[in-house]
Amino acid sequence: MDDLWSWALDKGTAASVKALVKAGVTAAIAGGAFVLTRSLKARGEVRVAEGCGRTRQSPQVFVLGVLCGLVAFACLLWGLLDPASLDEPGAGVAWLLLIVGFTSGFLATAVYAQHRWTWDGERLDWQGAFRRVAIAWRDLEVVGRSWDGQFVARDGSGRTIRWTTYALEHAALNRAAQENLALNRARGAQAASTWRPALS
Repeated sequence: MDDLWSWALDKGTAASVKALVKAGVTAAIAGGAFVLTRSLKARGEVRVAEGCGRTRQSPQVFVLGVLCGLVAFACLLWGLLDPASLDEPGAGVAWLLLIVGFTSGFLATAVYAQHRWTWDGERLDWQGAFRRVAIAWRDLEVVGRSWDGQFVARDGSGRTIRWTTYALEHAALNRAAQENLALNRARGAQAASTWRPALS
């Protein structure tokens, strides 16, 4: 009976710790994102007005990246401060994989968090960590969703700008693209209806 009680207590403790860690991580991401989002809007880095706007990736991405970086650093310290814990078979490989995995997560989210979008009456611009793409509204030909759920805007020459629901004000950005695509189609239809072939 005592063994059963100890087993149940151990299981309950492990489940409680897991639930607390999960709740703590979720609260850190949500709280950090909320504070940073308010700060971005207060500084004017995220703003939507009639016919124009600017936005950027949600701070959730940045906060998640910071957490990945902290976990990678904690794993590194753990192995350096307690090398005896890595003596068990496979422990050293697992330690390295944890560091590599969480460091990769940090780097990927650090790059992804740099994405910014701006638009006005003339064009849509996207600025990433390493490159930039601009699409003039008059050249816009496609606005829709890709197979993986991203929003996509594409012009006739193949230039493509993408965004997801992780972009702040993503609905306003999508609405601006859809409205300009509708204007292009209306202009095209009007031009086709007024065009007359030359008489031979």
